[in-house]
Amino acid sequence: MWKSWCEVLTGELGLEVLQMCLQQCHARAEPRPRPPSSTTARPSVHPGYFMHRQGAPASQVEIMDMAWDEGAGTQLLESLLLRHFMAQAGEALGEAGADLAASPRAVAKLRAGVKRALRVLSANLEAPLSVEELHAGRDFRSSISREALERLAGDYWARVTRPALDLLARNGVAAADLAAVELLGGGSRIPRVKAELSQALGGRALDVHLDADEAVVLGAGLVAANRSTQFRVRPFGLVDKVPYGVSYALDDDTEVKPLVPAMKRVPSRRAVNLLAQAAEGRDAVGLRLFLSGPASEGQARELGAWRVEGLRAALAAHDNVTRVAFHARVDDGGCFHVDGADFTVSRLEYVEAKGTLAGAPGTNATNGSAASDVTGGGGAEAAVLSGGDTSGTLAGAPDSNATTAGEGVIDATSAGTSSANGTLTRVPRVRTSRLSLNVTGGLAHPGLTPEQLAGSRAVLARLAARDTAKRAAAQAKNDLEAYVLEAASWSAEDDDVKAVARAGELATLGQALEEAEDWLYGEGDAAGSEEYVAKLEALKALGDGLRTRGRERSARPQAVAEARNMLEVLSPIVEGWAAAKPWLPEYEVGLAKEKLAELQKWLTQVEAVQAKKKATDEPAFTSAEVNLRLKVAAESVSMLDRRPAPPTPKPTTDATADGAKKKAAKKETGTNGKAKPSQGPGEPEAEVQAPEEPAEGMETVKTEL
Repeated sequence: MWKSWCEVLTGELGLEVLQMCLQQCHARAEPRPRPPSSTTARPSVHPGYFMHRQGAPASQVEIMDMAWDEGAGTQLLESLLLRHFMAQAGEALGEAGADLAASPRAVAKLRAGVKRALRVLSANLEAPLSVEELHAGRDFRSSISREALERLAGDYWARVTRPALDLLARNGVAAADLAAVELLGGGSRIPRVKAELSQALGGRALDVHLDADEAVVLGAGLVAANRSTQFRVRPFGLVDKVPYGVSYALDDDTEVKPLVPAMKRVPSRRAVNLLAQAAEGRDAVGLRLFLSGPASEGQARELGAWRVEGLRAALAAHDNVTRVAFHARVDDGGCFHVDGADFTVSRLEYVEAKGTLAGAPGTNATNGSAASDVTGGGGAEAAVLSGGDTSGTLAGAPDSNATTAGEGVIDATSAGTSSANGTLTRVPRVRTSRLSLNVTGGLAHPGLTPEQLAGSRAVLARLAARDTAKRAAAQAKNDLEAYVLEAASWSAEDDDVKAVARAGELATLGQALEEAEDWLYGEGDAAGSEEYVAKLEALKALGDGLRTRGRERSARPQAVAEARNMLEVLSPIVEGWAAAKPWLPEYEVGLAKEKLAELQKWLTQVEAVQAKKKATDEPAFTSAEVNLRLKVAAESVSMLDRRPAPPTPKPTTDATADGAKKKAAKKETGTNGKAKPSQGPGEPEAEVQAPEEPAEGMETVKTEL
């Protein structure tokens, strides 16, 4: 049920569930040696207590019972401390603190400080609290001792231990019979909580071996791996139970009967038999479901109402209706589901069978239905409850293989014949089929209407757009601030920038930077991203050109010098290839020489153009262009220079010559040793073509290939 609400929140509303109120996480650590069938009590977070029995196998755990108090968690302590410090802050701030509680930002800051102080008090006798700019630009500082916190909490400490004592009393277990008491959760680290719990359990020692987050993750992974067929883990069993109960009442009956008892093993399938109501000629039957058990805090709260319709039409259309059922189930996660309603129709068919007749001694007389029966399925515990049974007892039992009403064994001696020698014969069998009924209704607190869902999605879209705009504005503001600080630095300290600046250019840029800085920390503190981007583009239009000219003033001559030095190194290498590497193709060597000559010519030309320009003019070329052209020329030379020499051909020996002669003779005589037939009369003579002479310059290419 709780999981279903999560699916509604995440699927239909698009919300993200951060934490469940009902935190029943079955944690398990490596157990110490314990006696067989021992019992362990384990407090949880809010505080809640789980009692489980560890059977003879060390890896088998069964949840016995659970109890909790939702109002006695650490949230109560945080609320008490928050109100305490809110009163102190209001007095310290004076008139400015009159509207402190109406400021969400101030309350959030103070709550964060309260959480830190509560964690500090778990290990120290006193905890300070300091919040900068709590409200109206004023800071707040205070402190609290552990003794003051214990006095402030009042009867909170008695509420912490009450669920544990109720759990033991309800199950008839003495505190001395517990094998271990394991503390789990943030609230269990508070010294007074441990002291009160130890005293309530007879002064016994408490165990603290688990971390809440790690226990949940490791436990969930272990259970998932145990159920998966792709992992092999040590045998581990967990008999889980549902913490709530569900009861039902028919619309014409005031008696409330149990449908899912509290602490029922999961998974479990349940059904309410409505055949008696359908036999009365009723067309519809209503059911009201109630939440009971520990999760309902002792009160039966209405869960929802459903109505099964179409009963009269179903009985009129089918003669052999054996059951009408309303189906519900509890899955592995403890979630309650209403699956709908259906009716079962039985029919007699004759099938060919070999051997003994159905119904004879030693045979398994089950019906041959292809559809699964309501009372079983998936290995889950199942039961059928009669809607007309005032006792409310179950009509089925776990692991039972009983057939439904009207599905008894048919005596084959009166319905068919058999051959004594085991030949095929026609045997009567009962087949059942399930047909769905219309079910209306739902939870007492239904979900949102389509209009409300659309409005909720629109609100979420607006919030998401607002968050996106806020992040974009923060990024744009950061970029503008960084550019202002950087430009102010290089415009005042870089000598190259000063040398290439035009008249009044630095003064104009400096004034624009000052105005942007004043606006940024004044009126523009809460501006949008568009304004920040526009300001940044305006400043870049003034400063980027100046900054580029300043950088190129020193970078350009350095790049030209490096390029000419590289040309002086590469040119002799290319010229020496004719003697050192004669296997290199001449046309590729020529291309490498052309690229070096082109680079040399281009450098001479652009340097002549740049020499005619003033320092304040835009450069004729940049250092990046020089580096790119040099890289292309150097890579062409390096690629050829790394090409290895072709392998030297092996010299021809006498044995090789004899082998060639034998191969030629064998080719003349044929593969079978016989001479090839001569050319017949009238057949044209085969033209023998002499091998072509290799073209000039191709011998080197052939050798290389």
